[in-house]
Amino acid sequence: MIYAYPILPVLLAAVLSMICGFVAMPLILRFCIKHKVYDEPNARKVHHNNIPRLGGVAFLPSMVLSCLITLTTFNSLCLDHTVSLNLWTCIFFLGLIIIYVTGLIDDVVGLRASVKFIIQLLVVSCLPFCYLYFNDLYGFLGFHQLPFWLGALVTVFFLVYTINAMNLIDGIDGLCSSLSLIALGGFCILFYRVHFYTYTTIIAGMMGVLVPYTYYNLFGNEKENKKIFMGDAGSTTLGFLLGVLVVKYSMVTPLFPIDVANHLIAALSMIAVPLLDVARVILVRIHHHEGIFNPDKNHIHHKLLRAGLTQHQALLVILAAALTIIGGNLLMQNWIGTTWIAAINILFYLSFNIVINHFIKRRGNKIYVL
Repeated sequence: MIYAYPILPVLLAAVLSMICGFVAMPLILRFCIKHKVYDEPNARKVHHNNIPRLGGVAFLPSMVLSCLITLTTFNSLCLDHTVSLNLWTCIFFLGLIIIYVTGLIDDVVGLRASVKFIIQLLVVSCLPFCYLYFNDLYGFLGFHQLPFWLGALVTVFFLVYTINAMNLIDGIDGLCSSLSLIALGGFCILFYRVHFYTYTTIIAGMMGVLVPYTYYNLFGNEKENKKIFMGDAGSTTLGFLLGVLVVKYSMVTPLFPIDVANHLIAALSMIAVPLLDVARVILVRIHHHEGIFNPDKNHIHHKLLRAGLTQHQALLVILAAALTIIGGNLLMQNWIGTTWIAAINILFYLSFNIVINHFIKRRGNKIYVL
């Protein structure tokens, strides 16, 4: 029982959250239809009908409820292992709630991009003062240990970037949730190996609710109003959670000494595709003298659709690319330096886009620089 215990809260949290999700999704669908809360089609979007867009509303409540039940149950039943919520975890949840509520308000009544950006900036700026910041870059571009002020700046930029990267990658059915499931599954294994059971329980809680959401998002009948989108409440919540997990796992501490493994590479690999794609899109916009915040249809999923793939085919191709990067980086992390791994990732992603451009050109569609 002592050795089996840590895996049990992970499984329980996932199952409870999944049940919550399957109960909540039909209720949210009915609410959206009754109150006409839809994601309406436009020139940038790939769907052609009004789709309910509040699927992400179920994410945070399902995760929190499943985690609270799990932690309370196992702390009361087992004295050999305790999985607890400390002060830092409570502060993290407070930030998560603020990001979630901001996204929900945007989904329902709309918020200006500048307002959302300011709220995100204020939330993530608090985290370095709670001892959550990049304190070492593992030799990337020659940087190792970072002073607090520099680590805090890098952390704030990274977290805001990640929140919006996950929001922007949410462009076709199942993409954001599937990439998140892969990343969360990877983090669950990483944190479990270093005995951070609170984090594995939280991660499992989010993974559980993503299963029913992905089912309704991928396979729900659009004409029967059984398809649902996550909205900003879902994508920004996932972005914040994944960004925090990257920073937490990357920090050099007595539990994570620098000579054990390249935790920075392992963590960043989990969300490499959204991070690389947003960087590529920004560079393309700069090249064409367009505003970097101007919306367009040049994200990786848009390009695959222009190359002739269906949404489900594009999804599978992107997931395959994500798994390739994760697997390759985990193999390389103990053999070559961080800077070289980053360079290989960039080269791989550029090559991936060049191949896609070839197929777009064959179909006579518009090609961007990258």
